Formats: sequence, C-alpha cells, structure tokens
Amino acid sequence: MPDMVFNQDPGVVISGLGHTRPDDEGMHIVDNTEFIMQLDLPTQALLFKHPGIFIPSEHRDQVTTVAQSWENERPGIKTRVISSLNTEEVAILAAHRALANSRLKASDLGAIIVSSNTKDCIYPKLSSSILHALPGFSSNTSCSDLSGSCADGALMLMHGAALLRADVCKHVLCVAAERADVMGGRNNFKAANLWGSGAAAVILSLQQQPGLIAIETHDDPENRDKIHQDLTAPPYQPTWDRRWGATSGRSNLRVGPFEQDGPEVVKWVGKYVVPRAVTFILRHADPLQGIKKVVCHQASTSLLDTAEQKMIRQIPSLEGKFYRHFSTRGNCSSASTAIGLSELVEAGELQKGDMFVLIAFGAGLQAVFVAGVL
Repeated sequence: MPDMVFNQDPGVVISGLGHTRPDDEGMHIVDNTEFIMQLDLPTQALLFKHPGIFIPSEHRDQVTTVAQSWENERPGIKTRVISSLNTEEVAILAAHRALANSRLKASDLGAIIVSSNTKDCIYPKLSSSILHALPGFSSNTSCSDLSGSCADGALMLMHGAALLRADVCKHVLCVAAERADVMGGRNNFKAANLWGSGAAAVILSLQQQPGLIAIETHDDPENRDKIHQDLTAPPYQPTWDRRWGATSGRSNLRVGPFEQDGPEVVKWVGKYVVPRAVTFILRHADPLQGIKKVVCHQASTSLLDTAEQKMIRQIPSLEGKFYRHFSTRGNCSSASTAIGLSELVEAGELQKGDMFVLIAFGAGLQAVFVAGVL
C-alpha cells in the first residue's frame, strides 16, 4: 500500500509504553540445558542420534555440547522466556504498565487494538478482555483483534494511527501479546527452541508535536505457503505446562504444528524485505539525520544477521544501531518489535526526540516498516 505519512498537525505520538519482563512473576528464563532436559525420551534420543533410550543425566557432556552449539551457532539462542501465564494475562500486564507510564486513564482510550497469534480462545476478543481489566474503562472504547502474522505488532500501529488521523478518537492502546512457546510443540525441538513469550503495549495519541513519521506495508502472497500453521490439525497442548504447572485462568489454544521453509524465508528477507526497508529509510528517516535505533522482528539469529548485514552494506551509518534480544528472549512473534521498542525506552537507550525504525515481517508473507520520533 502507499506510505502512511504523518506530515500534518497534530502529530500521532507514542504517549505510553509498557512490556512484560523476564523476571515477572509467572515468567521463566529457560536456558538450553534446561530446555533439552525437558524433552521427552524419544526426542532426546533423536536429538543426540542415540539408539534406544537416551538418559541425559548420564551424558552431561553431550547435553552441554548441544546447548553451547545452540547458543554459538544455530539458532543462536542462549535462553528463552516461557510463561505460565496465559496470553490474556501477559497482555493485561503490559497494558497496565503502558497506561501507568502515559498518565492517562482507561476512560481516555477511544480504541484498543490487539495483535496475537496465540490467543487463548477465538471468543471473546482479547481486546475486550483487556478493556474489562482496566479500572474505570468506558463502554465507548472500540475493541478489535489482529491475528495472522509476526508483522501484526507493527501493523497494529498503522490501524491505531488511522483511527487517530480520522479523528475517531484521541488515544489508542495497541497491545501485542504472545505465548509463542506453544506454537511448535515441545518435542519439535528444531522449531520449539526458537520461541519465547511476552507482551508489549503502545499508546498512540494526537498531540501538537512530532511523532510517527511514516508507516509502510508490503505483501507478497506468492510466497504465502512458506509459513503455515493449521488450526484443524490434531491439537497441541501448551508447550511447557508439564514443567511449570498449568497456565492460570482460561487457555483453550489448540493449534497444529508451526511449519516454515526456514532457508527460503531467510532468502526472502534478504531479497524482498531488505531492499524495501532501505528505500523506506532513505525516503522517510534519513540516517544522516540521526536514526538512533533500528528494531527488526526477532525471528532468529540467521534472519537478523541477513537483514543487518545487507542493510549496513547499503546504509553504513546504521552499523551499531540494530537492537537485539532474540538470544535471551526467543522469538516472541508479533510482540517482538514492540517489546524491543519498550525495552530501549526503559533502558534509556531511546529518549525523547530520538528517531527509531521498526522492521517487522512474517506470514503472508508480509513486511511492515515504521519510522518515528519519541
């Protein structure tokens, strides 16, 4: 679609951010060794190419070797964050934090837009559950959910900005929340070891100051089958309930196995996403004018390496400006870019007036780019 460019007053600004943290109650930091030890016995035997039963406690050296290879080679992950909270609960936690940081009240919100590929249930809407959990909410607040792509965490900002520009409301709460660790099935270790859980919330407001600069989307349906997940397949139980207990509250998520053609998706990012992202940055967020940070979707180390190296080759001034948390959080699906943005602000690495770029991509195949100033 054509760029959504924000060149008029009032501006669409980020007035509040909040995210779940790895040390929150109900969140668990799982290193590679612990992950391997929780695989069932047949899967452990497959992983270690061991005939018959493999007992990890009797082969600690082999477990350590594989754990280190996952960190230092592929997929390039040291730990991931696993939640024993359900998706609704992590979403509400992030929403409360963003609202507190904005100094707004729930009744000020004209709309709530949620992105999640791992909702606890189809109905009720996750956005409605978040609204209900906010003290003093207004029944005039519009609620809507997005689901279908890791890019939706950036796409929700476009939807929110459109409502503000149409003067439908003055403040929109956007929340991306995932229990992405349920997507692969615990014993599908080649996929499951990538995923993590978390949520982030972004409040957009109309104010007389600079904010979002531009948002652009690109869809490539010819490659739509490169990433697939079937809701009608035999159900998968949530990945980590056996280790940390059943998820609290309602969690009815039942999905088939997540499938993707990994090497082809990496190529697609290099050939399709990168050149469009470079053009977007040069058009709307001139790096010579001081881009402070770039947050890509935290899909895997190989995807991040591909995107960063190719973009830096074309825009050398971006070197050192890419933010990563994949190696410690895992792939949080649609929540990854919003979590990264919120983490940067909380750490003081992005401050008032700093320019940022978000680069999200996922199933569809789709890419979404966002440029803005805090």
